[in-house]
Amino acid sequence: MRRIESAWALAIGAICVGCGPAKDSSASATDSGTSTDTNATETETGGLGAPGFVIDGAGPDDYAGALPCGDVNGDGLGDLVVRRRGTPGYVVFGRAEEGVLRVGEIEPGIDGAAVDGASFDDGYSSRAIVLAAAGDVNGDGFDDLVVSRERSEDLAEVAVVFGGPVLASVDLDALAPEQGRALLEVPLGWAGSVHTYQLGDVNGDGFDDLAIVVGDGSEGGVDSIYVVFGGDALALTSVEALTAGDGGFAITGVYSPETIAAGDMNGDGLRDLVILEGGGPHESHSEIYVVFGGDALGTLDLTDSYGEGDVIVPPDFGGYTVLLSDATYAFLPAGGQLVAGHDVNGDGLDDLVVGGPLPAGSGWNLVHVIYGRSQVGSVRVPEELGDGVGLSITAESLPGGWDTYVIPSLSGDLNGDLRGEITLAVNVGGPGPNEHVETYVIYGDVEATAVDIGAVAQGEGGYILSAWPEVQHLGEAAEWADIDGVGGLELIIRDPESPANGENSGRTYVYFDPGVH
Repeated sequence: MRRIESAWALAIGAICVGCGPAKDSSASATDSGTSTDTNATETETGGLGAPGFVIDGAGPDDYAGALPCGDVNGDGLGDLVVRRRGTPGYVVFGRAEEGVLRVGEIEPGIDGAAVDGASFDDGYSSRAIVLAAAGDVNGDGFDDLVVSRERSEDLAEVAVVFGGPVLASVDLDALAPEQGRALLEVPLGWAGSVHTYQLGDVNGDGFDDLAIVVGDGSEGGVDSIYVVFGGDALALTSVEALTAGDGGFAITGVYSPETIAAGDMNGDGLRDLVILEGGGPHESHSEIYVVFGGDALGTLDLTDSYGEGDVIVPPDFGGYTVLLSDATYAFLPAGGQLVAGHDVNGDGLDDLVVGGPLPAGSGWNLVHVIYGRSQVGSVRVPEELGDGVGLSITAESLPGGWDTYVIPSLSGDLNGDLRGEITLAVNVGGPGPNEHVETYVIYGDVEATAVDIGAVAQGEGGYILSAWPEVQHLGEAAEWADIDGVGGLELIIRDPESPANGENSGRTYVYFDPGVH
């Protein structure tokens, strides 16, 4: 255990080198490229300063950021999907080489893959082709990608691109059957939107499934969630067919679902849907719905009913509701993937994490970890935390604690105790001129009921992974995946607003696990 922690500690100083402003792009190494000069080395590796590599956006306003997407080419290494404002979309294959990859210079079939196709342009800005992890939806042993794009002002399309050993360039407008399938055409209203999420296998047929959220876009509008079952004969479907239970099902009555993902929350071997409702007509609460997976899943209405006064009566369904009474707009940020699916207390059930504001604070400085459970019904947070329900994490004791912003995520076991860990990207005193960012790892624990990040800073129950320079954008939550294939998990931190290759070009840092390097 200590070897892992101390190895990351040894990397702290080097990691800080790579988190400052990008070096002048005019700087270069010697012609031979083999100079041992420190500045030259940092230029060659994007200033990373530690084993790993960086992925930079193509140019100004690309807002590029990468996140794990499984192994799409079957080489045994975890891959990364790049989300960006521009087109095409890219996948970066897992690698053990250090250096810099720039979006637009990725060689399809060698460094990664490119997915392109026509998207709507309203004369002001063209819409991006958005790639996301899909899991193995067709059961061929390769992880796949789900792609969404706007085809016109009032129509969006969702397709799946199959993974495989020869994945290189894919044209969505000429998608061959062996390359993928168009899954769903979605009518959009004014200001409507489409978001896709990887679920895993929720109905027990052996194929991974997908969730597609269609946003209403209007104030107080109710969104719809469509679950598309995976299979080896995927074909274009419709919202009407899914609502009728053909090839999937629909979930209605959810106000502005912020994030959706899946974990096995009740321990039955099937993935469960976890849905955060981000608001609605009653702003004194937010809710998380956990819908248990099973082979009898069908269309579900999650519209709340209300009792006397503001007493909330959750809808009746196969699962449970988490009522978040202290956070009007709680959130589960993970770049589009819900923070759920790892067991931090060792009870064999996957857990979830949700962030929100302390009542007297202006920042997002309170985190709740809610343990998995097999009971149906509801649980109130924070009132019912403790006694095996979950734990709270606060940042009150940090400098500027009331204005601290905390972005949480969950990871697999990092210290060898067979429990998952909690990773926090903590922005202290910001956003603003006094901000600085720190990353904390909090060990999973069987008995913990409350954690203060200030204690973790002193080495109690975890450690600080890095201390970031002043006035750096927080970016998005840290994630972990095996990218280099040599054991251990790599730390992935993306900053879509990084000026690495121009203003708001975006940069992603991939730090190799120092314990195995």
